[in-house]
Amino acid sequence: MAAGVVVTLCPLPAGFRIFIFAMITPLVARLASIGDTEDIGMAGMLVLYSGLLVVVGNSVNHALVRSLALRFENLDLIERLDSARVAAEAANRSKTEFLTQISHELRTPLNAALGFADLLRGPKEVLDPGRRCRHIDDIHASGSHLLRLINDILDLAKVEAGKLEPHESMVDLKAALRGCAESLEVEATQAGVAVRLNCPDDLPFLFADSRMVNQIVGNLVSNAVQLTPPGGSVEMSAWADAGGLSILVANAGLDGKFVDGSAPQSALAATEATAAQAPIGARLGLPLARHLVELHQGTLSISSDPALGSSAIVRFPRERSSRPSGLI
Repeated sequence: MAAGVVVTLCPLPAGFRIFIFAMITPLVARLASIGDTEDIGMAGMLVLYSGLLVVVGNSVNHALVRSLALRFENLDLIERLDSARVAAEAANRSKTEFLTQISHELRTPLNAALGFADLLRGPKEVLDPGRRCRHIDDIHASGSHLLRLINDILDLAKVEAGKLEPHESMVDLKAALRGCAESLEVEATQAGVAVRLNCPDDLPFLFADSRMVNQIVGNLVSNAVQLTPPGGSVEMSAWADAGGLSILVANAGLDGKFVDGSAPQSALAATEATAAQAPIGARLGLPLARHLVELHQGTLSISSDPALGSSAIVRFPRERSSRPSGLI
């Protein structure tokens, strides 16, 4: 905008000079032709004044150009500041919504664990051994869910700060998947969802951060369980091929959906984008899982079909897989 004003106003001095000289030149020539000393002096004064007018005109024009350019720059700055203000207000609303929902999500499993603990602290004759065992399982499930949620929040903070680094070793992927299925068994049972594991016996080891692998699989399975209606099922499977190691988590429940997210994406943005679609644990877990996979040079792809359910496939490159006896 300012550049356009400069281009428009720059020709003005040339036009002004032409006008001045067109007016003065005939008078100067007439006075000089008379030959009197006074007339020649007057002609010189006219030439001097015309030069002064040109200088003043140039100065006024440049000052006007600078003033208008500065004005338009200020308008652009005001627009940018207004856009920044709107973005800050949106981020603040997202933060408030995030804190409100995360406080509820944190309190729910904690209150459940405390409630079951209070029951167990009561007279032993009130509860039969079977119910006591179920309540202990409920406390364990609530604690595990709470710990997983807290870990996700802390790791997302590290992701946004760029401080999350893997500590890699050889991971027994089949054992990791089995451990994940067992740790989520109570949660899945309470949701009325069956979790099935299908892995070959000769599944290669994975060179990765074992905690991050458990977090990736745990978040995907927990996400699928939360978003699968009662009576549905979640399938976990893994296999090795020429491309490397792959992990599949799929839910076969009607209308089940994975909540998609892209990393590195702000936790607040991920929460706002899917506010009405899933529990906050699922919303935090999937973007984090995607980032953890990418830290291992892998990919996470998600697909959904209303008739078949949804699936998440994690693929690790061939360089990260090996047999216990050596590289494949």
